[in-house]
Amino acid sequence: MKSRLHERVDSLLQRDPATRGRLFEAATRLFSERGFAHVTVRQICLEAGANLAAVNYHFGDKAGLYAHVVEAALEAVRGLSDEAMNAGPSASAEDKLRHYIRAYLVRTGESTAARRAWVIRNLFRHEMTSPTSAARPMLEQAVLPRIRYLSGIVASLLGTHATDEIIRHCVVSIQAQCLIQIASPQALGCPPARSHDELEALAEHIVAFSLAGIRGLAARARRR
Repeated sequence: MKSRLHERVDSLLQRDPATRGRLFEAATRLFSERGFAHVTVRQICLEAGANLAAVNYHFGDKAGLYAHVVEAALEAVRGLSDEAMNAGPSASAEDKLRHYIRAYLVRTGESTAARRAWVIRNLFRHEMTSPTSAARPMLEQAVLPRIRYLSGIVASLLGTHATDEIIRHCVVSIQAQCLIQIASPQALGCPPARSHDELEALAEHIVAFSLAGIRGLAARARRR
């Protein structure tokens, strides 16, 4: 039997469906900034303006709320990844690379997608240093599919002289160029690209630079 206090709390929560949304938004920000281990239920509820019982009522517990935050972030990443890896069945390796970089850079530079990208980057960073049960699905769903796809593109561009080491180095170089521009261009003394045209121009530069580097590596491998 529930006590009258518990019944009253349940009644209040049911009459306030917006509470769940506020809890989710507050948890997303706090988990992204601090990581799972350094956020308390009390802090989430204070941020959301909610009763302490609200997290348990709506999500089961802190771990359940974190699982919802991670799943929402992964869903956004899966959508972006699907777009980035869908250049079309007749696309050449060069076209696939261009499409991949444009989708990654231009889409994540847009305001809504940029916030989602910020969330998943920070969550992933925290999971790499203090892993929870979410670390493996984040790696398998948010990172590895794109790395495998990009590796295939690079291997096609390098041709028969490609080695696993060269492919890996090329993939890291391409990803790093995109990531630094999205995450912290100020670290390079560069103003962030904000407009659609600026992002398009930056994407085209990364494509040209990457293709030139890959072709140079392929030529060097042939000479050897």
